[in-house]
Amino acid sequence: MAADESAPDRRAAQGQDPVQDAIDWFTHDTTDTPQAITRPEGPVAPGNLLTEALRQTAFDDLLAPSASRKQELVRAQAAWLIRHMPADHEPRALDSAQQAGRAWGILIAAATDVHPSPQVVAEVARQTRISPRAADELANQSLKTSAAFNRAYLLIPYDDVPDGVLVEDWNRLAACGPELPGAAERATDVLDLLAARVSDDDYAWMSTPAQEAAQLYDSVIRVQPLLKELGPLIPARGDPDAEAAQERFLALEGQGVLTAASTAAARARAVHDWARAEAEPQLKRIRMVEAAAPGTRTLLALNKVLDRADPAGREDVDPHRLAEIVQLIGQASGRDRQPPQVQASTRPQPTRHPQPPTPGSPGAGTPRLGP
Repeated sequence: MAADESAPDRRAAQGQDPVQDAIDWFTHDTTDTPQAITRPEGPVAPGNLLTEALRQTAFDDLLAPSASRKQELVRAQAAWLIRHMPADHEPRALDSAQQAGRAWGILIAAATDVHPSPQVVAEVARQTRISPRAADELANQSLKTSAAFNRAYLLIPYDDVPDGVLVEDWNRLAACGPELPGAAERATDVLDLLAARVSDDDYAWMSTPAQEAAQLYDSVIRVQPLLKELGPLIPARGDPDAEAAQERFLALEGQGVLTAASTAAARARAVHDWARAEAEPQLKRIRMVEAAAPGTRTLLALNKVLDRADPAGREDVDPHRLAEIVQLIGQASGRDRQPPQVQASTRPQPTRHPQPPTPGSPGAGTPRLGP
């Protein structure tokens, strides 16, 4: 049995330990583009190495059952996912899990179809205190983002699909943001296809650069209601000084406002869609409560970008009022979770607050939140 127990050590000494290789890569990788891991037999994708490592731990368990290496591998994957959560997300929440899932989908799953396991999802939830429901977005976003990325990479799958498929894929890829430049390239490809389908306004009177930019803006506004405020930025044929209007528009486009706004709007929509996905009333209410803070955070990010586009005349977002709304929802949730064994005679009567609207609902009209 001693010889069996030393098998992992022997493979490590020979440079043939896929488990340790996977642990090392997930522990230290900080790249934002897909990588290939150097192995004696040739380069291997991280997802394939992970599959090999999991197979090896299962084989090792037959010889000498041990939970330590399996748990170390799980912790390494969790550390990778946590590193890919936005640095300014405090506390970590639903939107953090969604972005980490997108990163896994682009950097690992797109090439290998290997997604975060339930054990890894549970470990991330334990370390970050993200709820198990929200943490499930790690695997969900990985699956959907990698599928969108692969369709956009080939483009052929879009030949006979409805516009809605393109819209969904564009939103998923746009939500990846500048943190995942490979996804940004694919999002541009999808948007070009969308522009050919949905942009029907005549911009031929503009200069060629302004015409191309206007068609992209028009397409994005048509498929993303949260960005309707960008519509007036497109020059109109009747502008008194059409040439100057085009120059201002191109200058704004050069600042990357459309790309940044698309990312912010897509992330806000992802939070909203998650909150609305549950059909059972009680669970739906719980999800809406959990989505309140990340919904507020993503809308604040969107408002900040829209301010760059047209700061004149926009109402300032009042973070104190937003905090009050989130606090009210949290208090209502806390009352619902109060232990039922508390005697009614000793429990003080709670103060009833009116139920505020869910932050981030596109159906509520403009995404800008007033004071």
